[in-house]
Amino acid sequence: MIPRLRAILDRAADRGAEIPFWWRDDDAVTATPALDRLLALGRQFGVPIAIAAIPNGLQPTLPARLREEPGARILVHGLSHRNHAAPGRKSAEFGADRPEDVLREEASAGVAMARAKAGELLLPVFVPPWNRIAPGLAERLPALGYRGLSTYGPRRAFRGVTIVNTHLDPVDWRGSRSALPLERLLDSLETALASAEPGPIGLLTHHLMFDEPLWAATQVLLEALADHPAVRFPPLDKLWADELRD
Repeated sequence: MIPRLRAILDRAADRGAEIPFWWRDDDAVTATPALDRLLALGRQFGVPIAIAAIPNGLQPTLPARLREEPGARILVHGLSHRNHAAPGRKSAEFGADRPEDVLREEASAGVAMARAKAGELLLPVFVPPWNRIAPGLAERLPALGYRGLSTYGPRRAFRGVTIVNTHLDPVDWRGSRSALPLERLLDSLETALASAEPGPIGLLTHHLMFDEPLWAATQVLLEALADHPAVRFPPLDKLWADELRD
């Protein structure tokens, strides 16, 4: 194992018996060879994968393929993954630039559509595209049929919403859009583990845009996590528990 990565995990283990992690992958709509490669990594290391699928484009081949994978679940990745942000603002489908009643209507349509297409594979957790969500909508998610919310980075406090976020993204979004330098990825891991925030550490991937360096970086990280005696990947169904609610 990479020495610094082992040291980071060892320090976190010293503060508790287990280090929980989970894995979310965004933007899928159908079965592809890249999805097969992603799922093979999950099988190799015994890690269940939460696939955040876009309801409006979700094809029957995706749930059919995921039914072959123990522990895999489908989350609700917005509705159509369309940017509705005002000019000059950061991309968002469910940001504060549109009326809240429209956001509620589309979020409700998203979970209904995903449930109809994914059936028993659906874990009704809202994953807003670009990881941005209007606070008013976030607090209405339980009333719309959602179990919880997942975005990226430190959790924001939304009243009554169970939140399990992601924290590690191997993509260098502001640079090469290939693999982030390992030291920067480990900086993110160290920051997340040092936080007093409860809940598991989330790995975020986007398999449809992966090149070989990104596949390699993801495999290195998963191999290291799977090899550490204190790391655990809980079943996805158990992540959105009452004790994680703000």
